Amino acid sequence: MKKRLFYLSVIFFMAVLPLSGHKQKVFVPVGSKLDVEGLINGADLNMDISELSLSDLRILRNSFAARQGYLFMDYTFRAVFGHTTWYDSLMFERDATSYDQPLKYSKQEIAFINKIKAREAELKRRNFKCRPGEVVNTDNIVNTFQLEEYSVPLYERLAKDGFAIVPRNNIQFFHCYENNDYHNFPNFITTDMHLQLVHIYFSKLLQDVEENRLRLLLSEFFRGMLHETDSIMNSTSDKRLRKTAAFGVAFFAVGCSLVDGGGRYIDKALAAIPAEYGYRQMAENELVAIDACTDAPSELLGYINPYFMYSMFRPRGNYTSNENLKRYFRAMMWLQHASGCISDRSQLNNFMLMAGVMNARPYLRTLMERISAPIDLLVGRPDGVSVIDLADIMAEEKLDIDNLWKSKRAVNNVASRLDAMSRSRARIRPKEQLSCSEKISLLPQRYVYDAEVLQELVDVKTRPRTLRGCPKGLDVFAALGTGVATRILADELDEFSKWPEYGKRLEGVKTLMPQMTKDSTLYNIWMSALTGMVEARDSRMPYFMQTPKWEKKNLNAALASWAELKHDMVLYMKQPMAAECGGAIPDPIVVGYVEPNVAYWKKSLDLIRYAADVLSRNGLMTSRSSDITRQLMENTEFMLRISEKELAGKRLTENEFWSIEKMGSTYEWLTLDIIRRGTETGFVWEDVTGPDKSVSVVSDVYTANGTNNPNKGVLHEGVGYVDDLFVVVEINGLLYLTRGAVFSYREFLSAPGERHTDEEWQKMLEKNPRKGVPAWMDEIIIRDTVPADNELIFYSSGC
Repeated sequence: MKKRLFYLSVIFFMAVLPLSGHKQKVFVPVGSKLDVEGLINGADLNMDISELSLSDLRILRNSFAARQGYLFMDYTFRAVFGHTTWYDSLMFERDATSYDQPLKYSKQEIAFINKIKAREAELKRRNFKCRPGEVVNTDNIVNTFQLEEYSVPLYERLAKDGFAIVPRNNIQFFHCYENNDYHNFPNFITTDMHLQLVHIYFSKLLQDVEENRLRLLLSEFFRGMLHETDSIMNSTSDKRLRKTAAFGVAFFAVGCSLVDGGGRYIDKALAAIPAEYGYRQMAENELVAIDACTDAPSELLGYINPYFMYSMFRPRGNYTSNENLKRYFRAMMWLQHASGCISDRSQLNNFMLMAGVMNARPYLRTLMERISAPIDLLVGRPDGVSVIDLADIMAEEKLDIDNLWKSKRAVNNVASRLDAMSRSRARIRPKEQLSCSEKISLLPQRYVYDAEVLQELVDVKTRPRTLRGCPKGLDVFAALGTGVATRILADELDEFSKWPEYGKRLEGVKTLMPQMTKDSTLYNIWMSALTGMVEARDSRMPYFMQTPKWEKKNLNAALASWAELKHDMVLYMKQPMAAECGGAIPDPIVVGYVEPNVAYWKKSLDLIRYAADVLSRNGLMTSRSSDITRQLMENTEFMLRISEKELAGKRLTENEFWSIEKMGSTYEWLTLDIIRRGTETGFVWEDVTGPDKSVSVVSDVYTANGTNNPNKGVLHEGVGYVDDLFVVVEINGLLYLTRGAVFSYREFLSAPGERHTDEEWQKMLEKNPRKGVPAWMDEIIIRDTVPADNELIFYSSGC
């Protein structure tokens, strides 16, 4: 109905023009030499067409059909002729009276049309015959009219590289694609947009599992342990056991307070601790320090020098959206981060009591295993030893709560075995060890190989000033063998010369990668998808994907997605440190293109299948998450199918082009379905609040605090605003200027102890939109102002 009203208004306007004495207008589309308005009077059949562009030749040839009101399904003709004062009225007249009658041409017109066709065929053979230093003949682009004016800087870059990234301040990927849909600008569907959807999918599934399952299990575990240690403290006559149990009461009261927000039961347990131990005050001090999130001494845990990193307890990443997730973050951090020294017999005794309780009360161990199992499959194995490990050793040594101190030999065996296990398991260690080297916690944070890469590629030895005080995200992908990352580090950033030991260190971590990346975890599969995307090689790929600069585009996407992965998993990973209409007239066909990175689309399917398997195996798959998983799987399979057709040179169907055109709306509705909470209905984008409104996220990944580093701080990896990507693509033999959306990867160092939330990062971007853009991206980003979309010349359905 909107479309019909649109055309009726055009007809009315055209009817009243002569009454107002309106002069014959001239209409020359951007990049054209033709007065398309004047073509109503016919074309000069003897004109010289040798200087006309391919786009003009197509317009001229089809003007004979346009004068008879032919309904074009090619959107370029519908747009160009639709801008004249005559085409729409002729089209509606033919639609109402003689739409099924064949078009009529004179012999002279047919001869002229055939002459044009021959010239078109000649020019199309020159799509990739270019001047020196160019890769595509931009003179053959058939939709230059879609921008307000011809941008010389843009077209020069397109001729040279086939694509160009243009900075934009879009906060979501689908905003670019919905704008394309509105203007009928051909879409270029990037792997970047799909990566963002995958991030949102996993992020929200994880939050749902954490808030509604793991948080409750964690609360039950802490309360159970508090009850058991409290019972021991109040029933034993053994002074050593009583004091050790009192520590347990203080320790688990902190955990209970963090996850549940306190309560009478917790207060009562703390009040019962004998005053001479001081544990009640220590526990209260812990809660104050955790709330402050400032690194400081911890008397309870025995951290005097170095300070205990309370800054790690600041909720960030996915965990700032509500109080439940904030509490879960802090409580889980306590579970993982609060540790004791194996070499300190008093501290080891504290954890041996916890292990003894878990052996005596198997339901508590089961709770811990139910918390740990999905994290194992999502992130990886613990980097260090846990109380469950200690419980197993104690059972083998026949040590329990009642005889913790009765067999010195058995205790020594436990300590020795635990120490050896820690030495073999814990890989992420501070290069400058200021406390005991071997530690135990209830549930250690997880080992991820990129943490080891970041840790190893820092100079903590050179005095008085470090030659490399902080690693780079590029290090990770160089270690994984991506050539483009290594080239940038060597040729553009000169990292191999700045620190002579860098090359040797890099080769060392490279040799570890096959072993370190073999585990089947969501983290590893995600990283495999990213490296596969960057390193994709296929001789059938379009010209622009076979250049070093496109490798940079892919690397930029991979690094941004890696930053999102670090953001989603920040709680569990051990951090290295130096220390989305209709009408009577059918819409035209708008062509589009999917980035044919088959390697990525296949790996992405593996990733989604794996996630679904993890959820199902652990009884965490709900009907809603199952439906979202199915939709994401179907979308990814579509992308793979289209990519394979493109590489095989097969024509896409009208329905496939339509699906590509509407991909912006598809992704918007998929995103909304993922982020809505519970059973919310009628949820639209305007309802989204908080950090989910923007793709911009950030995560701290490395603490640069080496004593030889004068520029101490916290390394952050992030995602900024969404940029535009213009690409010249050949579709059915014609060159089109297409547009898509890409990530903007960011990397920056904050002050020591500053670990930024997404909300803070988004405010930083409001003041400095390009903060943290790496210099090596300069050669594929065009800084010149690119003309806006031509608002006067596009087919509108009125939607």
